[in-house]
Amino acid sequence: MSRLGLMKNRIKKYKEEEKEQKRQHKILKELHARFNLTGTETVINSGTVMAAQKGDKKNLALAENDKVFIIRMENNPAGKWLAKDIHGKVGYVDSGSIDIDTESIRNTMQMNVDSAYNLSIASSTTSATESSGGSAGEEYQNVETAELEQEDFYEDTG
Repeated sequence: MSRLGLMKNRIKKYKEEEKEQKRQHKILKELHARFNLTGTETVINSGTVMAAQKGDKKNLALAENDKVFIIRMENNPAGKWLAKDIHGKVGYVDSGSIDIDTESIRNTMQMNVDSAYNLSIASSTTSATESSGGSAGEEYQNVETAELEQEDFYEDTG
């Protein structure tokens, strides 16, 4: 094959790859909009489908014994989890039809509770610029939520 023929094949292949990338980007953009995804989601757990379910625009079509990867267990329609199948398709699945280790669900839920608690503590601190005029960079905690160490308590013997 001549050099010109090779160049044409490379250009054709490049254009096809570019077209595929645009298609993939469009699909990801639609998924983000449809399921309120941020792009930072990770697989929480995996499970096996116990009962087949028909798919539609938002629900995954699954056969019995298919493997799915759970992406989100909260902030979904009632009784649904957001999942991805082995082919990469994303959609809702009935939470009752997925066989998943219950201990891992408890751990996931506990991590969510712990992170919410940590966020509430972090939001109880305010910077000095927000409070009564300290120098920039100083940080104070609200007394109501701060945990005092034993040394901070003293007896007035006077």
